[in-house]
Amino acid sequence: MSIVSKKGDDGWTTLIDGSSVEKSDLQPSGYGTVDELFSFSGVLKSLCKENNIIIQDKGSAVDVLDKIQQRLIVLMAELATPKKMVSTLLKDRIKEEDIIFIEELIYDLENKTGKIDGFVIPGANIIEASSHFARTICRRAERQIVAMRSSLDENSLVIPFINRLSDFFFIFAVYISKDHR
Repeated sequence: MSIVSKKGDDGWTTLIDGSSVEKSDLQPSGYGTVDELFSFSGVLKSLCKENNIIIQDKGSAVDVLDKIQQRLIVLMAELATPKKMVSTLLKDRIKEEDIIFIEELIYDLENKTGKIDGFVIPGANIIEASSHFARTICRRAERQIVAMRSSLDENSLVIPFINRLSDFFFIFAVYISKDHR
């Protein structure tokens, strides 16, 4: 079966439950931006691998970013599922433990970087700048997800997760700029 289906040529896409929405709808915009973040996280992960970046006490940055990418897949599925079908169709969702994982990373990196005074200007190195770029994609995804809040299941934790994730990318950039490897 080819990836070329031509089904999207008229500007519509299919959600997980089989229903169709316009590609400009809030749901495809939300999970599409998360997909951008997912892909760009791969760029960041590759840079960390090439430079053997370690997050002290947490291990390889590659492993951390891989886990984040795995959870972004789950997040995209949750965004692509109509709220009335979430409990029926999804085996995995963003959970409190995912948020805690990100928060623990943030707290650990904050302890290593110290206090941040003033604005942080990206560009210290390619990894730091890439983490800042991931942060901006993440914040755009958050804005789009907030705009589609009424489409989310009432128990959804995607907004707190994506909010913490942008904080992670920020503090990871600061950590990298201080040359913690």
